[in-house]
Amino acid sequence: MRTRARLQPSIPTWTEFEAVDRVVGHGPDCTCPITELSTAPSPAWFAACAASQEPVLRRVAASRPGLPADLVATLAQDDDEEVRIRLACHHPLAPPHSSWTSL
Repeated sequence: MRTRARLQPSIPTWTEFEAVDRVVGHGPDCTCPITELSTAPSPAWFAACAASQEPVLRRVAASRPGLPADLVATLAQDDDEEVRIRLACHHPLAPPHSSWTSL
């Protein structure tokens, strides 16, 4: 609940809320089925999430398969391990695990 309250300014619509809700409370070993969002947030919103100071928003961005290559490269070097794991699981351009830098 606190996480959602802290993130509220970054979640202006129900579409963005749905994208965040799919990540909050679901760790990297979650076995929930992956389904498509009913309506996808804009690419600009995902780009803002990728650049956010909030790890949860970076995790949301890393879960988006359509991120541009420059954002993938940035998230592949993220300090948050879950960001890197989500990126590897969801994005075809993610580098292999062996190329992650040790943090």
